[in-house]
Order: sequence, then C-alpha cells, then structure tokens
Amino acid sequence: MTGRGPSLNAGDIRALSSAGERSLHTGEVVGSIPTAPTIVRRPKKKTATKLRSWRVVTMRSRGELLGYVEALDRERAEAVAIKQFDLDQDQRRRPLIRERQG
Repeated sequence: MTGRGPSLNAGDIRALSSAGERSLHTGEVVGSIPTAPTIVRRPKKKTATKLRSWRVVTMRSRGELLGYVEALDRERAEAVAIKQFDLDQDQRRRPLIRERQG
C-alpha cells in the first residue's frame, strides 16, 4: 500500500447513467432514458426601436421653432421637449410637435 488510494484502470471509469454512454456501433441511437438537449437556443435579442425625429414649435403670435428632439412617439417627444427646451407652464400648454419629414 502506498497511501494514494485505489488505482483505476481505464475499464473502471463508467458513466453514471446509460444516457451518457455512447457506442459507435449503435449510430447514436437513443434509448429509453432521455438525454439532455444538445442544441442551446439563445434568447432573441431585443430589436432596437428606432427613434424618430420630432419638430418642436411653440405657439405664440406666430410659431417659433425651438428645435428638434428624438423620441419613440409624440408623447415622449413632448416630455423630452419640455425638459430639453426648459419650457415654462404657459409654453407647456401650447407646444406643437410634429414628426419631422425627411
């Protein structure tokens, strides 16, 4: 005895389940024990939603172009415009926001 534990021969190492064992002559035939899936499906990446450009005008005696903002929809464009152009309470009631063409 050398104190290293039992020696193992190549024939002593076996799979815990027959689902993990493979024989070349069976052509990878699966038995009654189901095997783990071998194809890993990756979750789909979220498609980036394209921002649209919005024209922001305040309605005074005549329209005053404040500029353009980028947002997903009109409601978000208004929120961005209020913050970006620091609109006061009066201006917040009268913004004209239209999607930019071309």
